[in-house]
Amino acid sequence: AANDVEGVRRECAHSGDVEMASRVLFYAISRNNEKMAQCLLECGADANASRSDTQEEVLYSAARQKMYCLVESLLKAKANIETRNRTLVHAITVSDAKLAHLLLEYRANPNVSDPETMDPAILHAARNQLEPVVQRLVQCRANVEGKSKTLLHSLSHQNHQLATYLVTEKANPNARERASTDTPLIIAARSGMMGVCKVLVAAKAALEARNARGETALIAAAANCHKSIVKYLIEDAKCHVIREGWLLKAKKDNSLRFKRAYGTKYCRIHSEGKIQYRKGRGDQLRVAEIKIRGLSSDKITKTDTKPFDGFTIQTPNRKYYFKAYSPLLCDLWLYALRQHSRGITKLTH
Repeated sequence: AANDVEGVRRECAHSGDVEMASRVLFYAISRNNEKMAQCLLECGADANASRSDTQEEVLYSAARQKMYCLVESLLKAKANIETRNRTLVHAITVSDAKLAHLLLEYRANPNVSDPETMDPAILHAARNQLEPVVQRLVQCRANVEGKSKTLLHSLSHQNHQLATYLVTEKANPNARERASTDTPLIIAARSGMMGVCKVLVAAKAALEARNARGETALIAAAANCHKSIVKYLIEDAKCHVIREGWLLKAKKDNSLRFKRAYGTKYCRIHSEGKIQYRKGRGDQLRVAEIKIRGLSSDKITKTDTKPFDGFTIQTPNRKYYFKAYSPLLCDLWLYALRQHSRGITKLTH
C-alpha cells in the first residue's frame, strides 16, 4: 500500500502502529516519495526514528534526498538537536545552502564541527564558497575560534570580501594555526591585500608578530614588492622598519640569503650591533658574528647583482655579500643595517 497515500492513511488510523508507520516512512523517503512521507508523519510516524540497520535518522535521510518540505515538517515536529547538527554539517559539506539555511532557522548549532576532521561548520562553508551561509552562521553567533580559522582560510585563498567581513565580525586578527605560522596580517601583506591590511590594523593586529622564518608583515610585503603596503605600514601604521630580525634562511623563501658561510641556517640582525649566524653542521655547529656597530655607511653598500639586488658589508677582515629577491626588501635591510651600525635599534621611518 506504500504507493497509495489514502490507503496508508486509513491503515495508520485503523492500526495505530507508530513503529510500522516509521518503517514505511523510511521506505517512502528511499523512493523519493515526499507526499507519502508527509502523510506518514501526519499519521504519527516518529520524527526521531532511526533505521534499524544503519541507525540513520529520518531527518538525515530526508536531507540527503533534498526533501526540503519534509525536512521542515520534521524540524517543526522537533527532530532532536543532535540530528539537526549532523544534518547541518552534511548540508554544508555537499554545498546545499538552502538546507543549511533551513536548519539554522530551526536552531541547529552554528558551532557544530565535522566529527571526522573536527573542522567547524563555518570553515566548511568557506571552503565550499557558501558565503551567504558563512554570514548566516556568524549571525547565529558562530564562535571566535571558528571565525578565526575561516579568516585564515579566506586570506590564503585571497577572498578579500569574506576576510574583511570576518574581521569586522570580531574574528581574531592575530589568529594562527600554530605559534610559528603566519598571522592574518602577514598573509594579507604578502598577498598585496591593502584593504584587508587596513581592516586588520584597525582591529589591533600585531604589527611585530613573526612567523617561523622571522618575517613580519612589513618584511613579507617588501619581499613581494608591495610598495603601497610597505608605505602604509611604515607611515600610517607606524610599524618598526626592522628591529631584531632574521635576514635569511637557507631555503628560497623570499628573504635575504647569506652567501659566504657554509651550512648557514639563518642570519639575524641583533640589537647589539652585530649579525649572528649559525655555521657548520653537527658537532661543528657554532654561532658566528659579523660586527657592524661603528661601520660607516660606505662599508654597507648596495650592489647590482642582476636579476636581483643585494648589498655588501665590508668589515676590517673580510667582505660579506648578501642578495635579495626583492629590491624593496633589500632597501629595508640596507636602511636597518646602517641604522644599527650607528647604534639606532628602534627603527621607524
